[in-house]
Amino acid sequence: MGVRRVRRAGFWLLPFLLFLAARAHADTEIPLFTAQREACDINATATSEWRTIIFRITPHQGAPRTCVATQNDTAGLITLVFATLSIKEMDTEGATYRSIFLGRLIDYEWLSRQLSESAEADANWSAATGKAKDGERAEAYVQRSLDVPSVLDPLSDALKPYGYRAGGFSCEKAMISGPDTKPFQPAWVAADKRLPFDALCHLVLKPLE
Repeated sequence: MGVRRVRRAGFWLLPFLLFLAARAHADTEIPLFTAQREACDINATATSEWRTIIFRITPHQGAPRTCVATQNDTAGLITLVFATLSIKEMDTEGATYRSIFLGRLIDYEWLSRQLSESAEADANWSAATGKAKDGERAEAYVQRSLDVPSVLDPLSDALKPYGYRAGGFSCEKAMISGPDTKPFQPAWVAADKRLPFDALCHLVLKPLE
């Protein structure tokens, strides 16, 4: 009987310990600010463990435009988040933050446009099959398409006062336009072509040398 009770206790104790571990991990995410805009709500946090800044964008249903439409909008968010880190005394010297999690590219119109328009003009991208002709993985293609001076330089300008530069993008779960993604396709993606337009992306931060 005693062994059975111990086993039962262990059965309930394990989920409880896992719950506590999850809570402890989640507690390392520190709120920075919440911004309400016409097209969306933006919530910014930072993780002390992974040294990552996180933007969570919640679009408003029926909004007439995307939330972060331009380079300047994105630069403004970067400035705001680092100013908040400074106020909270979380901006330690030595460029310790590793990345900014942007979330979905579709919430940043200028980045999504850059991606789809670059693919449409790229001889290596097949708009018929929705794949790179050389077999490059879609996520790698997205990263390479965004790792260009016209994208990285304005972001580096915004980061420079805080000791960082834009080191590129790290992306996953790329979305290619087509019949199966029609409900999610933005207006700037041609309906008759299969083009990359969305992914979950981190902006990689590098310290200034």
